[in-house]
Amino acid sequence: MVPYATFKSAIMVVGVISGSYLLYKFYLHMDGDYIRNGLIAGMIWFLINIGLDTIVLIPIMKTTFSDYFMSIGLGYFAIPALSITFGFLLDRKCRTKIN
Repeated sequence: MVPYATFKSAIMVVGVISGSYLLYKFYLHMDGDYIRNGLIAGMIWFLINIGLDTIVLIPIMKTTFSDYFMSIGLGYFAIPALSITFGFLLDRKCRTKIN
């Protein structure tokens, strides 16, 4: 049996890698307004994860929302952090090319 902390860390690493790839694919289809699109995509993705966990994971874990959020939900803030950061980087890169 894998310890819970190890499992949680492995899931977070897989999530960041797959999330980064999906954000890369997302931004390939954007022509501008990268920061705004990153904010919107990150917040929607965050809310979908919290919503699905509320419906499925919390009942399975037999825990309260606050306990769930402190152990798992806080990690989902990495999603909008990454998407907004990608947006700032792309915006800066595009502005530098123009100047």
